[in-house]
Parts: sequence; structure tokens; C-alpha cells
Amino acid sequence: MVQNRAVDEAVSNVTEAIRNAADEAIPKTLNFHRKLCKPWWNSACQQAKKEQRRAWGIFRRYTTTDNLIAFKRAKALARKIRRQSQRESWIQYVSSISLSTTSQQLWRKIKAANGLYRDFTIPILETSTAIYSSPAC
Repeated sequence: MVQNRAVDEAVSNVTEAIRNAADEAIPKTLNFHRKLCKPWWNSACQQAKKEQRRAWGIFRRYTTTDNLIAFKRAKALARKIRRQSQRESWIQYVSSISLSTTSQQLWRKIKAANGLYRDFTIPILETSTAIYSSPAC
């Protein structure tokens, strides 16, 4: 490769080959951080938070006493809804534990409550026919 061409052209060919190999082998990621999902978060929590943000935007632009009171009311309502949802979720979680619950299920629920739940595994090698997660002996 180097004997027949100029050095600059050979370097650009090698660099391009390395970049192409990296593009094929390295998976691309998204540029945003994945939010940790809480099992107690529901549409009522989402709506209350949206209303709180809307009230904050109005108060930020127009700082009046009425807007401050409206923002504090929306914030308190969002906090109340969130705590109620957390409480209901905790009651449901505790009532789901029994003698037949395995430790694996128990830890999975604890991690989900803390927002550390991951429902996927990262395989070491994935081909079109199989997934290899441990070295062959």
C-alpha cells in the first residue's frame, strides 16, 4: 500500500479504514441521559408537575403576589399528589411480598423503587444467530 502511493494518501486510507471499522463495530449512543423511571410516577404526577412548571413560568415573567400564591399552590398540590402516589405504590409493593417471593424478585423490586431498574442486559457478542455472554471453553 505504501510503495505504490504517496505517504499522505496511504495515511488517509489507513485512517479511513480504521474509522469505517469503528463505525461498524462500535454501537452509537443517544446524546440525552436516560431518566431513571420510578414505579410510582403516573399521569397524575406528570400533569401536576406540568401545572407547577406553567405556574412558575407565569410567576417568573410577572412577579405579582397573586402569581406567587398560584405557584406555591401548584407546587404544594404537585408535592401532595407525588407523595400520595409514592404511598400507594409502597403499600402495593409491601402487599405483594409473600413467603413465595424469591430474593431475586425482591431485589428487582427494591432497585425499581430506587429508580435503578434496568430491564436489559448488555451481551458481550451478538451475532445474527446467537448471543455469546461467556467465553467458550
